[in-house]
Amino acid sequence: MGVAGSTARVVTLEGDDGSTVVTISEAVAKRILGKETGVPAAFDKEEKGPLPESTGSSGLNHEDLKTMEKYYQKRLKAVETQNDILRQTSEESFASAVKEVEDKFLKRLPSCSVCEEFQDAITECYKNNKSATINCSKEVQAFKNCVQKHREATLGKRG
Repeated sequence: MGVAGSTARVVTLEGDDGSTVVTISEAVAKRILGKETGVPAAFDKEEKGPLPESTGSSGLNHEDLKTMEKYYQKRLKAVETQNDILRQTSEESFASAVKEVEDKFLKRLPSCSVCEEFQDAITECYKNNKSATINCSKEVQAFKNCVQKHREATLGKRG
C-alpha cells in the first residue's frame, strides 16, 4: 500500500517430518483469500485471545483446566451478549414493522359497519327462508352493490 508498490511475502514452512504441506482451517483459508467469515462486523471487534494451552506433556493439569474454564466462560458470556443484542435488534425491527403496517392499513378501516340496512335485510331474509336461501339473492345483490359503491367512494377520496 502507499506510493511504493507492494511485494509478495513468501513464507516457507517445513514440518517435523520434512514435508512442506501445511494444513489450515477453512476460516484461515477464507481470511487468506479475503472472503467474508460470516461474522458480523460489529462482533468481529471482540477480543478472542489465544486458546490456553497445556503446559504438561502428559495432559491437562488442574490449573490448565481452570484457565480453560475461565476462557470458555468469558467466550460464553460474549456470545450470550451478542445473542441478546441480536434478539433486541430483531424485536425492535419487528415492532417497528408491525407499527408501520398498522399505521398504513388499520387506520383506514371505517369505525362503523358499511351498509348496515342491507346486512339487516339479508339476516332477516335468511331467518325467514332457512330452507330456501336462494330467495334472498336480491338482498345479497343489493348489499354487494352498496359495498362496491362504498369502496369506490373510499378509494376515490385517497386517490
